[in-house]
Amino acid sequence: MRAREPDVEGYVERDGVKVRYEVHGDGTATIMFIPGWGLPGRSWKAQVAYLSRHFRVIAYDPRGTGSSDRPLGPQAYGMAEHVADALAIMDAVGAPSAVVVGKSWGGQTAVTFAADHPKRVDAVVAAAPMLPLSPWLPITSTWSSFDEPSARKRQRAALRASLTGMGEIARSKDFRNFVRSINFLEAAKRFSRQGMLDDFDGFARWFNAHVVATDPHSTKQTDDLIGWLTATGPQAAADAFMADCIRTPADARDLCGRVSCPVLVIHGDRDLTVPFEWGKRLAELTGGRLMVVPGAGHLPGGRYPVVVNLAIREFVDSLGLRDGQPARDQRGVAR
Repeated sequence: MRAREPDVEGYVERDGVKVRYEVHGDGTATIMFIPGWGLPGRSWKAQVAYLSRHFRVIAYDPRGTGSSDRPLGPQAYGMAEHVADALAIMDAVGAPSAVVVGKSWGGQTAVTFAADHPKRVDAVVAAAPMLPLSPWLPITSTWSSFDEPSARKRQRAALRASLTGMGEIARSKDFRNFVRSINFLEAAKRFSRQGMLDDFDGFARWFNAHVVATDPHSTKQTDDLIGWLTATGPQAAADAFMADCIRTPADARDLCGRVSCPVLVIHGDRDLTVPFEWGKRLAELTGGRLMVVPGAGHLPGGRYPVVVNLAIREFVDSLGLRDGQPARDQRGVAR
């Protein structure tokens, strides 16, 4: 049972890959929701039912997730492919532009979409955006060792990285929180292509229970996340993790410099997956707003939906899109 059934549903197909989408509501302003790594459109269920009362809402299963196709190879999951899929869905439903809302990895997709297609994006809402605007040892270490088949070698590399990262631990509150909460050796064992292939169910349980859904009383959210990621499967999840994307602070800063639309960043200050510093820097570099959710982990939209839903509604209302006014850039100039 769902809180709201879609008004329209269908597929777009690009280069033989079918991507499923849903449309909810019929407001004059359009919001497009982009999920995070390995998650389907249903991961936005806490937002869709409410916001579709006020706006037209598009939710979709990114390639590799939900009811969409699962092409093989990291090249099929690059950021350019995700942006092209989102653009094709907007064309299919007749949306000339939209407020693009992305969480985690979807936050990087949303920012890239805005930079590459400024006339199609009215504004960006980035929730805990996976956009590396400062060094972050946990993910850079994982990227570098992800395809190493030996768990022992990955763990040795993680130990070396943790020793060389002592200065970062001393400087970064985000990193201190991560080290206190996450076992580096367990992370190196599980977060790898081989670890996923060996025991993907175990990986999904560990990752979502100990890294993503860390807020108290998040049992239902954790169960949902485990089910959605498990359904994605190890091959698609691994390929998507190693696909082409923004991986360096220099490239992330360059991307932010090309964003001209209004930006709202929503970030929990107890996020163990994406450092709070990244969200703060994204807001600074784009001239956007930063909304801090005190005590929240990586997915505040799931654990604190009322707070997040009202923030998104207020932000979209402030753009004047429901009154037929033109979208404006971050300086307030009509585009």
